[in-house]
Amino acid sequence: MQRIACALWRDDSGFVVSAELALVSTMATLGMVSGRIRRF
Repeated sequence: MQRIACALWRDDSGFVVSAELALVSTMATLGMVSGRIRRF
């Protein structure tokens, strides 16, 4: 597991950054949707 984590950390193709952006955008979308539902 640690070997995979180190390989992803050193990866220059930007996979870690894109996965991080996907996670953050998903959390932001869910937060906005739940905020809208709570208002109504």
